[in-house]
Amino acid sequence: MTKQRLANLLRWRPERRHGSFDTGEPPLRAELFGLEQFSSFGAALAAAHDLDPASPSSECLLPRLTENAAIIRHSYDLIAAAARAGQALAPDAEWLLDNYYLIAEQIDIARQHLPKGYSRELPRLRSGPLRGFPRIYDLALELVSHTDGCVDADNITHFIKAYQRVQSLKLGELWAIPIMLRLTLLENLRRVAYRIVWRRQHRELALKWARRFIAVAQKDPRLFVTELADFVRANPPMSPPFIAELYANIEGIHSVIGLAINWIEQELSQQGQSIELIQQAESQSQAADQISIGNTITSLRTLNAIDWRQFVENLSVTEAVLRRDPAGVYAQMDFRTRDHYRHVVEGLAKTTKQAEESVAETAVRLAIARRDHSLADRRELHVGYFLIDRGAPELQRAVGFRIPLSRRLRRRLCRRPVVLYLGAISALTLLMATPFCWLCQALRPGQWPWLALAAVLILLSVSRSAVALINWVITLGLSPRRLARLDFSKGVPENHRTAVVIPTLLYSENNLHSLLERIEICYLANREPNLCFGLLLDFPDAAQAELPHEAALLAAAVTGIRQLNTEYAAEQTNPFFLLFRKREWNPAEQTWMGHERKRGKLEMFNRLVCEGASDAWPVLEGDLEMIRSIKYVITLDADTQLPPQAAVKLAGTLAHPLNRPRLNPQTLCVEQGYGILQPRISASLIGSQRSWFARLFAGESGLDPYTREVSNVYHDLCGLSAFVGKGIYDVQAFHAALGKRFPHNRILSHDLIEGAHARCGFVNDVELIEDPPATYLDDTRRHHRWVRGDWQIASWLWPTVPSANGQQPNRLGGLARWMIGDNLRRSLVPAAMLAALLFGWVVLPTEAWRWTATLLAIYFLPNLARTLRALCSKAQHAAWTAHLKRALANETRAWTIDVFELMMLPFQAGLYLDAIGLVAWRLHVSRRKLLEWKTAAETARAIDSRLWTMWTTLGIAPLTALGTAAILLSAGTTGWLLHAPLLLLWLSAPAIAWITSWPWSSPPAPLTAPQKLFLRNMARRTWAYFERFGGAEDNWLPPDNFQEEPQARLATRTSPTNMGLGLISALAAYDFGYLSSGELVERLGHTLN
Repeated sequence: MTKQRLANLLRWRPERRHGSFDTGEPPLRAELFGLEQFSSFGAALAAAHDLDPASPSSECLLPRLTENAAIIRHSYDLIAAAARAGQALAPDAEWLLDNYYLIAEQIDIARQHLPKGYSRELPRLRSGPLRGFPRIYDLALELVSHTDGCVDADNITHFIKAYQRVQSLKLGELWAIPIMLRLTLLENLRRVAYRIVWRRQHRELALKWARRFIAVAQKDPRLFVTELADFVRANPPMSPPFIAELYANIEGIHSVIGLAINWIEQELSQQGQSIELIQQAESQSQAADQISIGNTITSLRTLNAIDWRQFVENLSVTEAVLRRDPAGVYAQMDFRTRDHYRHVVEGLAKTTKQAEESVAETAVRLAIARRDHSLADRRELHVGYFLIDRGAPELQRAVGFRIPLSRRLRRRLCRRPVVLYLGAISALTLLMATPFCWLCQALRPGQWPWLALAAVLILLSVSRSAVALINWVITLGLSPRRLARLDFSKGVPENHRTAVVIPTLLYSENNLHSLLERIEICYLANREPNLCFGLLLDFPDAAQAELPHEAALLAAAVTGIRQLNTEYAAEQTNPFFLLFRKREWNPAEQTWMGHERKRGKLEMFNRLVCEGASDAWPVLEGDLEMIRSIKYVITLDADTQLPPQAAVKLAGTLAHPLNRPRLNPQTLCVEQGYGILQPRISASLIGSQRSWFARLFAGESGLDPYTREVSNVYHDLCGLSAFVGKGIYDVQAFHAALGKRFPHNRILSHDLIEGAHARCGFVNDVELIEDPPATYLDDTRRHHRWVRGDWQIASWLWPTVPSANGQQPNRLGGLARWMIGDNLRRSLVPAAMLAALLFGWVVLPTEAWRWTATLLAIYFLPNLARTLRALCSKAQHAAWTAHLKRALANETRAWTIDVFELMMLPFQAGLYLDAIGLVAWRLHVSRRKLLEWKTAAETARAIDSRLWTMWTTLGIAPLTALGTAAILLSAGTTGWLLHAPLLLLWLSAPAIAWITSWPWSSPPAPLTAPQKLFLRNMARRTWAYFERFGGAEDNWLPPDNFQEEPQARLATRTSPTNMGLGLISALAAYDFGYLSSGELVERLGHTLN
């Protein structure tokens, strides 16, 4: 909208139109209704509404919102200019001036919540003044009109309930009520703002004529007749504000001015009006506008305070039907899950053209019908079984859902997701390998062994990019799979008691204090009566069963647990426990150690819970009966943080009937539901800032370092996920599936195959937090251990596998075997890619540059695709500059990681081959040290990150660079110059690794004396606000704000944020010396009393 158009809209019209004036559209005012009147009016309106079944052809609300925002803004600018000029403002204008920040905020919210095309999805009226507008918009208009803009939860609820007694509103319409009310209130504001400016302009014109009349009357009364003639010729608008203002300024000033008053009275008498009636009407109109704008602005604030989730659930007809769930589970679920169910109903209703409540009734009826059957699986009694689980096809047939051809094709393809997934990876891998077939034509016919070697190396190398691209495409095409959850926010039930355990080693007093502090923090963040917290401990490996200092260390651990139980006894009886087991002699490892390390501790703990076997734990501090009543176990590492409500959400998810594990009695594997749930693992904010390396690889909070390459593709595609050792499990199902399954002294990385047998799911909205490795060497030690663990379970790819009782049939499915094989593939990729590069340089010197360029292009291809999409995918309301800046920052980090990994390629190849060789030797020759392992803390302490250590550890990278350059030079070719950038990268690898492993810190810049003085002055002025306005007159509570211009005014309201800021400010004032200790105690006492 142009400025000229705005000026035209807000300009007063000088011409009279049959005694009326163009004051714009009138405010939304009608007969005021009470709650009882709304009940009858709502039903009558529902009976009168006639809906249009045809799809709308145009967008009607967004253009009006844009116009309303422009007019309100222009009105505000005019009023603000008047205020700055020192002109007096009417009360309604002051409302607009003081609250424009709120109005602008509501306009932004309306734009965000009203995307283009949103209103077209809503049912529309076929007839009436608002024909073509959404029905819910008409309801909002009527509600605002019959309350004079005073909208609250009560009158909205009464009105909608009355309407739904005749016609049910769709779920989307209920969710649209907040945005429609915002639009309607903004519409009302636009109309009142227009009248405010119109009235003000007419008053200013009247004031101009009054000054002319007075000036002429006082200077030369004989000329007044001429002035009056000019007034009549000017034909000013005889509007109420003009007449009222003119009369108020000229009445009684001079006798000659009476001529003007007489003329005005004569003009008004011809219309049946008088000055007195005009003044009275103008006063009433201005008062009405003041009430309307006050009510409207207050209602905009009220909309922010209403709990719309509860509002929708209370009024949803679909919600009422689903609550008749015969299993009685629906009402116990959390809001997110209930909302998911309702949206499934909404989608089916929209596709089948049925009422939403009819679809919900069908789902409930199918669940009720299962009562007459002898069900092996009671989950079929739950309505969710037919909405989001295996019963969904049955519901779709019952409601007449005709699957579109595209979806039918996709469903058929997805019936075997593993085959589809692996087929796509294989096809893309072969496609990426095609260019190398052309390059290998330079080989002579007799060099087929070189061709076979090249094929293996290339297929392994390009598989990295093929897997990454397929995973990326799947995450773009599939919505995250949500797991249903029960609502345990008011407390975990006793029959779902959950233990949070940390199985770890006890090796020093500092380590013990850290462990006690960790479980105490976990408790404080998740205080629940039926959550308990324990340490599962044993001592590190040793040459003898007991060491002299260990008895005192164990006694200190027991004392620490007792102290914690005593400290929190008022809140919960013995929430903490400690279990300790002794070392055993392990002939295979030739050392005294805890049986099967972490896996053994959890296995023995599960035996204690399930079988009551406490013989494995000679030291047991805590409530044994409570431990035996545990249903779920959350296992954490010693450095893992459990955020608030994480334990409750995990327990509620695993407790949902659709997620409860169902064990196959023949295979002893979980075949339905989940025995384990894996939450998201995020890098801690503090840990990710410890070094440049940590900042680079930790990424944004919420990224999973274990599955960074694949995200949660497995769960979204197949409903299964990889377990990484930190999550929640059903202790009975876990023990039944895994208790006696695996051989001794064989499995180091047990998490993956445990999750495969007990069926692991992914919880994408719950996260655990841990510190990422701070140095590159720390990270490489961890990867070395992971690769050893992956290759030690490689036997689980075959038809028969080792077990505690000899060879047994392999019970793992295709996806689980792929996850094991994929880990093996990834450990071979660095060596394959390094060998592929050297192969092209040495064996195919004439095609070396093409070979290298092709290999590197494929290496960087996934990042290139992600970068292009990130640059082009701008949020709707984001500015392009801000979007590009943010996208480039994120993608630069991803590219840096790729370059860093390319630089470390020779070292990674050697590291992984060393791990693979160790496994081969230990598994097939020595049969010792297969369980070699250290905690993350022990590994980090043993790391020496000095430059010399980096050079000796990562020396293979520069040696590879120098050796390759020597070979190329000895061959007499100049090709090494083309590969010099890559060789230089490998040559600098130790130095770069050393630099990135430096502790990262940002020391504060020293302040100059003027800067200190400035900050001290600002601090004192800041405290002056709380000192002046947060005293006894304000009940010791800080007000929201103090307006200095254009008129001093204190906003006498507060909020939790204001109160918290006031308390912290008082503490800071004490630190700066502005308050004494006594004054601080007095002030805080008054505030908190």
